[in-house]
Amino acid sequence: MRLPALTILSALGWFGLIQAIAIALTRGYFEYPLDDVYIHLAMAEQIWAGGYGVNPGEYASAASSPLYPLLLLIEPGTEIQRLLPLLWNTVGLVAAAWIWGHLMLRAGLEGRWAVALAILAPLFMNFAGVAFVGMEHALHLAASLAVLLGGVILIEDKRVSWILVLGIILCPILRFEGLALALVGVGLVAVSGRLVVATGLLVLAVVPLVGFGWYLTTLGLDPFPNSIQAKLETNEFVEDSRLIKTLSAILTNLQYWGGVSLLIGTFGLFISTRIAKWSAIKPYSLLLLGVGLATLAHLALGRIGWMHRYEIYIYATLTGALMLALAKWNKAKAAGVTLVWVLGSGAFYVQELLWENTSGPRTIYLQQHQMARFAQDFAKTKVAVNDLGWVAWSNPNYVLDLWGLANNEARAARIFDPVDGWAGILTKAEDVPLIMVYNHWIDEGLSDDWVPLGGLVLKEYAAFIGSPVVHFYASDPKYVAQLNEALAEWAVTLPVGAEWVFEKDKQG
Repeated sequence: MRLPALTILSALGWFGLIQAIAIALTRGYFEYPLDDVYIHLAMAEQIWAGGYGVNPGEYASAASSPLYPLLLLIEPGTEIQRLLPLLWNTVGLVAAAWIWGHLMLRAGLEGRWAVALAILAPLFMNFAGVAFVGMEHALHLAASLAVLLGGVILIEDKRVSWILVLGIILCPILRFEGLALALVGVGLVAVSGRLVVATGLLVLAVVPLVGFGWYLTTLGLDPFPNSIQAKLETNEFVEDSRLIKTLSAILTNLQYWGGVSLLIGTFGLFISTRIAKWSAIKPYSLLLLGVGLATLAHLALGRIGWMHRYEIYIYATLTGALMLALAKWNKAKAAGVTLVWVLGSGAFYVQELLWENTSGPRTIYLQQHQMARFAQDFAKTKVAVNDLGWVAWSNPNYVLDLWGLANNEARAARIFDPVDGWAGILTKAEDVPLIMVYNHWIDEGLSDDWVPLGGLVLKEYAAFIGSPVVHFYASDPKYVAQLNEALAEWAVTLPVGAEWVFEKDKQG
């Protein structure tokens, strides 16, 4: 069996196993392990309706990917749309696995170690884990590997392949950090003497981002998505210089295994190029240098973690570059050494994926999904949350995002001017009766005017949520009676594993 086919089958097998475990834990219900998927679905709903944001008539750049919401426009607000992220992530997974298999062929790997690498790489390099998340990262992973494979084809076959063109175009428009690898691809084309083609590819890589930023400004928004700003900025470093912020980001990233592995992998790439014969490695030197620099750029400007979806694109590309360099050193040993690196660097990903992240869908189902049910089917009113997603998707009522991904006022108040009760000021301005938040996320923004109603408590807390308890409030005493009545009706419908506790019961 050819390596690309084996890698695809392996990737799909691991992906199917992970999904089967998650569905079993959720007792037959399919769910994503992150609530963020529903932000993109909600964005797609409003795009289809002629807007851009999560609420009709209110513009907001709540999605960090310019392209991904556009891929979710089919049947907005329906179960068909809800499954589109699963479809696109399967496509991204298959594409990434296929490209990885072809990178192995280009490196000349063969034998039992190559077979083992083809089978285990999609799991240990977190291909299946990234697809499991349901966001744009699996597609971005495939596009990033496409730049690497396209670069190899350009060097060896002296042609600009369709896969290189696709990688250069898709990397930046899927994720902003993809611009670094796109520029590596453009640079390789330029160095090959095809200046006209390189210029065209540069335009195709950059113009969509510029156009996207311009479009946001026509809506009265910042040219850089609010969702990214809300995640990157913290009030701890808001007054510091860009240099201090960058150094802080590097140190923060190196606190996680993903960041450490990128640093070790970059060093390993450098060593591999030094021990290989110069005549063999020279044609690939600019490509390998570009991948190394893009890796360091991610350490300085990107993020690590959050189900390891942020760094996998560059980790996989770096590993592919390392594999190619090792093959120029010793083709017979390259598969074995690469396998050792993949198993050693990826064991942490596997451990978290199988023992923690597979419980994510059940957690989202028990908390975020139940919050959405209450807001949409029982309270049927405006709501404020600090964790946007399920509550916003397919919701005809206004949703105020207190974290600021979909609301610039909230982001500015939380980060730049966190006065006491700032969240209460926003809920009053929008006349929002219901608030559902993690208290420690809002902190000083909690309003003294809010009336505590109780809390949604998870008995089986795990995975990527902010807290096992969501606190519910009425923004004004006049809303308490109707919300308590709705809560009583909703509480008896909660699935096993989630429990509603009224405030009066806690006090009693």
